[in-house]
Amino acid sequence: VALATGGSPDRVSLALLDGAGRTVAGGSYSTGEGGTVTVDDAPAGSFEMVIGADGAAIELAEGDDMVYRASAGIAQRFLGLRLARGQSLSGACVALGQAVRCDDTELDSRADKAACRRVGLRSMIVLPLRYGDSTVGVLKAMSARVAGFTESDQRLLDLLAEHVAAAMFHAAQ
Repeated sequence: VALATGGSPDRVSLALLDGAGRTVAGGSYSTGEGGTVTVDDAPAGSFEMVIGADGAAIELAEGDDMVYRASAGIAQRFLGLRLARGQSLSGACVALGQAVRCDDTELDSRADKAACRRVGLRSMIVLPLRYGDSTVGVLKAMSARVAGFTESDQRLLDLLAEHVAAAMFHAAQ
């Protein structure tokens, strides 16, 4: 993973590199008014291939909602989607501050079944994005298949989530 500052001190770019040094995914983060971190481009675009996901999203906690602020794959057309924080796996991840995995959204009571059906996902891994002492959002990998992820997928996503959170932290400085 490579981090680089952009054209201004409040912008940080993130790139996930493969073994040959090619960019697998990239993103840019900047601070808005009042120091709010915004995601300008998803670090999700191509990493679906690396872990076998069908889609990915970065969701930020905004009031009582979780909001898709960057998305790719099956989630791409849902940019801006709002989920009730208290009724979604993403909200549970923010509340717990730890990774949450769902192998079948139809059987897991924590999942927002209607939203999952709408997006077309059946399994997911949701990882916290921490900013300071708070969990401000999540990185969500999605699969259209039941039990679409392995333990090694989750370990890779854990690392990516740490780097996304670090990029957001540095963008806010």
